[in-house]
Amino acid sequence: MTNEDLEKRMEFIIEQQAQSVAQIGQLEELLTRFATASSQRFLALEEGTSRRFADVDEKFAALVDSQIRLTEAQSRTEEGTSRRFADVDEKIAALVNSQIRLTEAQSRTEESLKNLMAVVDRHLSEGRNGKSGN
Repeated sequence: MTNEDLEKRMEFIIEQQAQSVAQIGQLEELLTRFATASSQRFLALEEGTSRRFADVDEKFAALVDSQIRLTEAQSRTEEGTSRRFADVDEKIAALVNSQIRLTEAQSRTEESLKNLMAVVDRHLSEGRNGKSGN
């Protein structure tokens, strides 16, 4: 191998190495841009996800509050209904007791009326219809 061939080979190797260094530089720059873009996308995704979770948490808390209010309103309604039914039950019981007393009074009145009719019948049958027995 001559000096000239050796120099050509060394120039070739140096050019190849320079090209490799340039390509490595380009790859490093590309990798840096990719890492930056990926990092920005990741941060945007993380921010969006955080907002969505916060929104879901807020809606879930509102749903829980609504359910608590609904349960409390239902309890108040049930209490009010129970009180109304108790009032109606008391009034029905009073009405039944009044009806029983009325029926008993009617029975006593009918008995007294029968007794009075018996006395009047006996009085009439004995000839005491207002004429004097003299």
